[in-house]
Amino acid sequence: MPPNNLQMPSEVEDEVAGAVNMGANATIKSEDHDKDSTLPTTTATTTKTTRSETMWPEDSSIASSILWQCFNPIHWTYAYMNPLLKKGRNLQKELGEELLQTDLYPVPSNMTTSSLVHKFEQLYRSYATTSATTASDDVHSSSTAKTQRPLTRTLWELSKPIFIPAGFCQLITVVCQVIMPLLVRELLQQLEQNPDSKIIREGLPYTIGIFLCLFFNALANHRHRHLATKTGILLRSALVGIIYNRVLRLLPQGRSSLSSGEINTLIAIDTQKLFEVTQEAHLAWSMPMSMALVTIFLILITGPTAIVGLIVLVAFVPIVERVASKMLGIRHERVKKTDERVEIVSSMLQGIKVTKLNNYEENYKARIDAVRDEEHRLLQRELAWWAASLFITVVSPMLASASTFATYVLVDESNVLRSSRTFTVLLLFQALRFPISYTGRLIGRAAQALESIRRIDKFLQRSVKEEAKDERAVARDSSPSLPTDAILSVENGTFTISTVVDKAAEAAGDIDSTMGKSQKEQPNDKRDSIGDTSASRVNTSFSVSNINFSVKRGEILAIVGPVGSGKSTIMNGIIGEVEASDETKLSIHGATTYVSQTPLVLNATLRDNILFGLPFDEEWYNKVIEACCLIPDLKQLGASGDLTEIGERGVTLSGGQKQRVSIARAVYAKPDLLLMDDPISALDAGTARKIFDTLMNSKASVLKDVAMVLVTHASHFLNRVDDILVVVDGQGKFHGTWSELSYFESHDKKTMDAIDFIVSSVQEDAVDEEKESVSQHNVSSSSKASADPKQNFSMAFQPDKIPDKDANKKKDGRLITVEERKHGLSSLRTWTLWFRYAGGFPFIFVQVFLMTLDRIAYVASEYWLARWTEGVDEPLEVFGIDFPAQTDGRSAQYEYLQVYAIIIVIGMVFTLARSEWAVTG
Repeated sequence: MPPNNLQMPSEVEDEVAGAVNMGANATIKSEDHDKDSTLPTTTATTTKTTRSETMWPEDSSIASSILWQCFNPIHWTYAYMNPLLKKGRNLQKELGEELLQTDLYPVPSNMTTSSLVHKFEQLYRSYATTSATTASDDVHSSSTAKTQRPLTRTLWELSKPIFIPAGFCQLITVVCQVIMPLLVRELLQQLEQNPDSKIIREGLPYTIGIFLCLFFNALANHRHRHLATKTGILLRSALVGIIYNRVLRLLPQGRSSLSSGEINTLIAIDTQKLFEVTQEAHLAWSMPMSMALVTIFLILITGPTAIVGLIVLVAFVPIVERVASKMLGIRHERVKKTDERVEIVSSMLQGIKVTKLNNYEENYKARIDAVRDEEHRLLQRELAWWAASLFITVVSPMLASASTFATYVLVDESNVLRSSRTFTVLLLFQALRFPISYTGRLIGRAAQALESIRRIDKFLQRSVKEEAKDERAVARDSSPSLPTDAILSVENGTFTISTVVDKAAEAAGDIDSTMGKSQKEQPNDKRDSIGDTSASRVNTSFSVSNINFSVKRGEILAIVGPVGSGKSTIMNGIIGEVEASDETKLSIHGATTYVSQTPLVLNATLRDNILFGLPFDEEWYNKVIEACCLIPDLKQLGASGDLTEIGERGVTLSGGQKQRVSIARAVYAKPDLLLMDDPISALDAGTARKIFDTLMNSKASVLKDVAMVLVTHASHFLNRVDDILVVVDGQGKFHGTWSELSYFESHDKKTMDAIDFIVSSVQEDAVDEEKESVSQHNVSSSSKASADPKQNFSMAFQPDKIPDKDANKKKDGRLITVEERKHGLSSLRTWTLWFRYAGGFPFIFVQVFLMTLDRIAYVASEYWLARWTEGVDEPLEVFGIDFPAQTDGRSAQYEYLQVYAIIIVIGMVFTLARSEWAVTG
């Protein structure tokens, strides 16, 4: 079962709702239940709005073509967004309204979660079958590679129509970034050759070329980012959907050693890692390509001395990787503190009554402040390293170009810096600035993505329902049986609850601690329990055997026995939540609903909790709530009746009320088989008797044609059921009628003690019922009239009468109101507050001052290079200081280099200062 705190895509909410129903009051119709019998979660009070019918412009059969994605000009310019922007402007101008989510284009049909999950299943099964066949013939291949290959190939096939066009855009970006410096070089050479003449005719082609390079570079770069992000969203949606889909269909052995925290990690962290790696994935080939092209051009321009600058630039790659590793390590520690703080706050809020009554506020505040201080300290460290990464991004091309210039002019006295050569080198190094900076991050993200793929693929190898059709004789079909046929039959039933123990941990004598750790707590432990249990040993913790019975339509089978004897295990075995042995023959015909001991209540109206996504049938709904004794409760809820929201986890209902809502939900589904795991224990004696009489033990009851299995400790109902199954110490000791049970004898002392207790309880209850009937006979006729169900129902139930929006909030039944939302520009007061909490005037002043000095140093370096190139043949005067011509030899070049080095050092200091101050000041 997926944990409640996970967010799910809308397309799988139906399936999740069905699975949750399995855990509390489920409807199982066939082996194709996941496809045909999903129950969408709906809320009666939700206002439905019509989404724009306009199809997503990039969503069409031809749009799926890779060539169409690459060359369609409408996609590159995003011109299809203009009508939407105009609509937003008109709404704001004419009506003062803003765009809503329903005004946006719908999700592309090929990116909906349902279509992605369906395609993923087909591809994964196909590649898994092919991989298994190939692996059987290649015994020398790596088992890890075999495991990851089907998932990797599936993800590639899903993303290929979008990811390849993104690579094409990245190729255009690389070409433009490399060609533009060459065009600049040609233009500067024209200026050098014709210093005193107009070169419009000669220079115009190069100028146009530079403009086109900049234009297509910007266009392709943004298109690449769009497609790369789209690829990441596609992969994440597909994986989240398939993980939820698999969770709903896990067999008991598939759920072994799997915790909700591990599933949460797969969805919240591992899928996010794959999303992140797609953003820079094309750097894996574009960065080497850029470096190769830049190296070639630099060598052609400056000779072998360009290799020095490239070495300096490449040397920053491990430094960037080290910085990124430090950031990830600190972030990992900080996330733990964040989780600890959230856990403390959650526990305080969940137990707010105890907190207030015992005056624990100060204790909680002290704990939260301590954790928050540590979290803030780690955040400052993380930001400091992030500032260091910004510093490296700015400084690396500057140092690479400076080292190239220094080497070039010092190696040979005949080498002089000219503007065409100097600024071409600068632009070529600038082209490598971001690829080099992002490479270290790509390496770290790629390693994390590969680990995530391994974990996800191991999870996908767990056993699900489709894989177990032939494992044991289990028959389920949705066709109702004949009146003489058994709706449910169990032969040689043995149901086992197993636990998985890590062999290595057991050898180390640390079994309990290993089983208690989640994957989140030990992310580097390669013996994680996400995948199969081949490296583990399965222990049988509890087993129920010798179970044989059948239930026909209209019959009631009661399962009784001492506490802990295995009654709930039998129920879980019937619905597939507990593993059955190979000898077990289980047959179910028709729709099945299940009521657990712990009722499930949604944060919705009472009516929605009963309907649970099914269509509203007023007549049948009336009968159900009357049979479940909910009419008096509807009166207590107020004027809104069953349209009243009952709050998160049913906080506004008592335990008995929640259980009766749960029973009503199961009955409303019109099942052929109803499984009830002791729901009567949560009801008082009078209500339990009424529900049993009106719901189960009457020819006119709503369940007269339903086969029912009832687990109960209320032994006084046993003389009213058709069959009884007595379970003692995990063994079926008796199966028969009440009269047969009264005369049953066994050599087992525990069995006889249980049966004697049951018989005596029924006899005592018979005396109590006789006394109660005499008391009920004296009830006045006026009381009977006031208790008329139809009259009570007409007062409490208002099927379609939804209160007016302007009515008092206390009478409309809603606990949660729509939050107010403001639109438009932020007010000056908001910006003032932001500046104040960002550090106030001192912080802003220092930041602006440091950024100004940083930019001055950057401009000064460019300015000095320009003046340096002017002193080729003649001496140069700069701010009253004379510098010799470059042709005077190395001594002249040393003077230029000293000034250039001073400017670079000053610029590096200001860059580091403004970066650190921005994040830690």
